[in-house]
Amino acid sequence: NQMKTMNKFKLDYDLDSVRVWARKAQLKNSGSTSPDYLGPGQYFWEEQMPENLWNYLNSLIPLLSMYKESGPRYCTIQEYQQSGKLAPHCDDFIQLFETSLIIPLIGRFKTSTLVGENDHTPIETMEYGPGDAFWLKSREYWHKGEPVDDYRLNLMCFIEKGTDLDKYL
Repeated sequence: NQMKTMNKFKLDYDLDSVRVWARKAQLKNSGSTSPDYLGPGQYFWEEQMPENLWNYLNSLIPLLSMYKESGPRYCTIQEYQQSGKLAPHCDDFIQLFETSLIIPLIGRFKTSTLVGENDHTPIETMEYGPGDAFWLKSREYWHKGEPVDDYRLNLMCFIEKGTDLDKYL
């Protein structure tokens, strides 16, 4: 009986129009490469998620619309090359939101929660890709990840602060 530290759920949403929107957003500028743990060859763009998708996702789990001064429907578009692994880290610095919600658009990814900072033994591992939405208890658990496919494009938004994640396991 394994501890649940993360979850994914199937989306009933046509992602083709979202992929077109994301690509257009990427072409507007070159993207950013921070924070450091994103690693080499990984970029992100800050955007306002299309309203229909936002409303759909928000009906599944409560989302934070305004992040700092950015919003409404704040999200980032994230691009990873195959070499781009997510180094072990913990998001214990998070204060404005509960955790991230990942919406894969292209490519599959594998994430593991870890015993701790100095013990990278996996507690739980999950693979997810287009058609899924994924989150983990990123403030409580160290975690790492790696692309399964050559290329990965996803959206990331934030789950509202104070959301009881156990209700969504």
